[in-house]
Amino acid sequence: MTARTIFYRFNVNTSNYEYAGEIDWGLHQSMVTFGTAEPRSIREMRQAKTPGKSQSRRFTWNGHQYKWKRGEAQNDLQCFTVPMLGAGKLVASFEGSSQTLTVEARAREDVIDQIVVLCVVHLFLISAGKW
Repeated sequence: MTARTIFYRFNVNTSNYEYAGEIDWGLHQSMVTFGTAEPRSIREMRQAKTPGKSQSRRFTWNGHQYKWKRGEAQNDLQCFTVPMLGAGKLVASFEGSSQTLTVEARAREDVIDQIVVLCVVHLFLISAGKW
C-alpha cells in the first residue's frame, strides 16, 4: 500500500501556488521528488553520519551538504550547512512549542523546498519513534 503527499509553494509574484514536489510513501521505501528532479529515497535524504550513533541527519542538494540536528526540546530541530572546514551556519530552525519553522535569509533559494519538506518528514518520524 502506498500513499502520496503533494506539496506546493506560494509564489508571491503571481499570487499562485505552484507544484513543488511529492512524497510517495511506500511500505518498504518512500521516495521524494522535488520539482522536476529525479526521485530520491527518504533514507538518502536523511542519512546518519554514523548509523546507530549519530544524532543528526544529513542530506546533499546541488552539491551542498546540510544536516538536521535535534534541539534541546522534544520537537525542536535545527538545519545547518556542512562546510569543508570550520563550523556550519544555521539555515533553519523549528521550534516545537510554537510549531514555527524559521528559514534564515542566508539559506540558498534552491534548497528551501527541501528544508521545509524534510522538517515535516523528520517531525513525522520523530513522532513515530524513528529518528
